[in-house]
Amino acid sequence: MPNQLKRLAAYSAGAAVAGGSVLAARAAWNALDFRITEHTVPVLEPCAQPIRLLHISDIHMAPRQRAKVTWLHSLAELKPDVVINTGDNLARHNAEDALIDALEPLLECPGAFVPGSHCYHTSRLKNPLSYLSKRRLTGEKIRYAEHDELDWPRMHAAFESAGWLNAANAHGWVEVSSRDASSSPRRIAVTGVDDPHIGLDRVTSWPDEPTQQASMPGGDSSVAFRLGLTHAPYRRVLNQLTTMGADLILAGHTHGGQIALPGYGAVISNADIPPGRAAGLGTWIAGRRRAYLNVSQGVGASRFVPFRTGFKPGASLITLVAREV
Repeated sequence: MPNQLKRLAAYSAGAAVAGGSVLAARAAWNALDFRITEHTVPVLEPCAQPIRLLHISDIHMAPRQRAKVTWLHSLAELKPDVVINTGDNLARHNAEDALIDALEPLLECPGAFVPGSHCYHTSRLKNPLSYLSKRRLTGEKIRYAEHDELDWPRMHAAFESAGWLNAANAHGWVEVSSRDASSSPRRIAVTGVDDPHIGLDRVTSWPDEPTQQASMPGGDSSVAFRLGLTHAPYRRVLNQLTTMGADLILAGHTHGGQIALPGYGAVISNADIPPGRAAGLGTWIAGRRRAYLNVSQGVGASRFVPFRTGFKPGASLITLVAREV
């Protein structure tokens, strides 16, 4: 009997190791199994033509990530009317060139962006329990060492030179061409914040309504819809943007929870929203107002946790359509 027990214990241990290896390999593969999630959001004026909005976030680019670069290149085939990037673009030093190359086809589209902390600083190895700390749940300011700083000015300059609006604690207009050549372009009113996760957020206002004289060619000065942007979906920011009248809010940061348990879902959101809101489209209610909220599952993963057992990585293609009368 002792020998049988020893053999059973050895077999069980071997099976556990093998099973763990299979699960680890699967989780690592999930981090490269990029997906497009499609949504339809009714926020436009009656009879308005649809607008195709591509929402990307949390790329966490590092050198030599060819599979990620190739997939990001392919997103241009979706022919979006506008591209929104909600931050955490970099994972390491010397990844700026790879990122700009990866986004080059999308930079041909109108767009806007807000930064995340990993646009400014490299990832650092952390105690996993720190993700449950008050500082992380409330978005208090976190200090980084000077050598952690990334070349974010060059990255932002590339975005802005392509015409993308920098909406970090700022607001402005994004002009979207109509798919119908006979129709005038439309304007999206955008306001955004710098990363709430490190305490840099400051909500401003909406851009001033354009006058008829300062309107676009064709004389159409109407606002297609109001768009709020934040990297991390903290309640204080979501509440402010909603009460200000945002029709749609876009956020990232959560990686869809990244680690999910079968039958339970995401364990954490890494913000102060419930883990069940860590990815996907829903609504956010504040006061008497309601806004649509899309939290991106993110393209990348943490440098030190390069796998996923929850939402697979990817981007959101949101078709904005007319509201029902």
